[in-house]
Amino acid sequence: GRVDDPDLAEKMKAEVEGILLWAFEGLQRLAANNFKFTESDRTRENREAVKRDNNNVYDFLDSDGYVRRKADLSASSKELYEAYQIYCTENNLPALKPRSFSEALIACQSRYNLEYCNNVTNAAGRRVRGFLGIEVLVRNHISVFSGDSMRTYVPEDVPEEWRR
Repeated sequence: GRVDDPDLAEKMKAEVEGILLWAFEGLQRLAANNFKFTESDRTRENREAVKRDNNNVYDFLDSDGYVRRKADLSASSKELYEAYQIYCTENNLPALKPRSFSEALIACQSRYNLEYCNNVTNAAGRRVRGFLGIEVLVRNHISVFSGDSMRTYVPEDVPEEWRR
């Protein structure tokens, strides 16, 4: 129901001094706040919601059964990405590309008490890039619980050393 005001420019010309004073007051508040805009709780919550909607890495890190966070644990970037792919497949979500996934983890490492480094030992005993403070709980196979027992199905293309 909004109607454009054809005389708006003329009305603004008449108020130019007040508009400039209002802008100057805002600039002074911004300078006093070290040029950082204040952000309401609602704005902060909305920003976090948008981040979560556009980046399922947060949901992956907050999920149960895929990873565990603890200070003395570590996981390679490749192991984490494989667990993330399993999470996405099981939850019918699109997975980020490996590089984007690693960049997202690096960006949120302080939030989840992780530390990115190139000194993580992988399953083969080699030093690789990865994260301290996290452990992978799933591998590239599917575990099915039936009654009191668990059966594991491993795809045929999985290397023999991974079949545990």
